[in-house]
Amino acid sequence: MEQLLCEASADTPKVLFDPANKIFEISGESRPENVKVFYEPVLVWLDNYLAELKAQGKKEAFVLKMYLEYFNSSSAKYFLYIAKKIFEFVSCGIPVTIEWCYIEDDEDMKETGMEMEKMSKVQFKYTVIL
Repeated sequence: MEQLLCEASADTPKVLFDPANKIFEISGESRPENVKVFYEPVLVWLDNYLAELKAQGKKEAFVLKMYLEYFNSSSAKYFLYIAKKIFEFVSCGIPVTIEWCYIEDDEDMKETGMEMEKMSKVQFKYTVIL
């Protein structure tokens, strides 16, 4: 499957999904003017990747690393959609973890991750960035 690469801008995060190199990450700030236009291709890519893994009978584990310095409420909604999409992988027996990275003193960001973990039913790993 070809990689998905969206370079970061002032309003959008970097999205890199590269199965060949086992890199799955979303990083930066997320406050796109049209959140649906930005994140729908990400959800479609995940659907296609899951379909490909299922068709090939592969259960390749991966970690989705999310390091977000800031995001608006519209982006949060799509992050939850992404986490729920990851749950579909887990439901198919594909081991996936979301690594939720946050700055040490940013308790709000950690709590947001914990809420998403609970709502999505996907296991999160919490990593403190100094």
